[in-house]
Amino acid sequence: MAGWVVNARRWWPIGLAVVSVFVLTLSALALAGAQLGNAAEWVGAGGTVAAFGVTLALLYRELENRRADTDERIRRQARQVSCWLDYNGPAGDVVIVRNSSDEPVYQVAVVQDPGYVGPPPEAWWDVVPPGDQVCKSWCPNTDVESEPRPVLSFTDAAGIWWVRDTAGRLQRDPEEP
Repeated sequence: MAGWVVNARRWWPIGLAVVSVFVLTLSALALAGAQLGNAAEWVGAGGTVAAFGVTLALLYRELENRRADTDERIRRQARQVSCWLDYNGPAGDVVIVRNSSDEPVYQVAVVQDPGYVGPPPEAWWDVVPPGDQVCKSWCPNTDVESEPRPVLSFTDAAGIWWVRDTAGRLQRDPEEP
């Protein structure tokens, strides 16, 4: 029910415009002396217009669903790639990248958050195999008060370049290599 209210709020200007055009057209026809027909013809015409409107609304909804499905399919592998810091690793501070997907990821880079002060630690892998977890030493500058936070970037199996920011948000990289 709430979805219809939101849609009604979004579509009422279009509905108002359609009704306004309809009324203006009828007024112009009446002023021109045109025969406007009987009640049965009006009901038939109204039904035709309503059916056309419902068809357009259903088409719009289907296109939105397909767009959402396509976006979900594109993001499926990228959502399964993550990284984090382990300050108590067996080899000291390490950055860990995990690929939980069924396909490899390529050109995997972990860099320091741009807001971090100090020399930027970095880690790089050409490939992280499916279902694998890799790690490298991570030596941030410990003299600063800000905590290092990694930014992960990688290319998925479809060749799409992704970035997972310090808050874990996943987005397509606007500056694809």
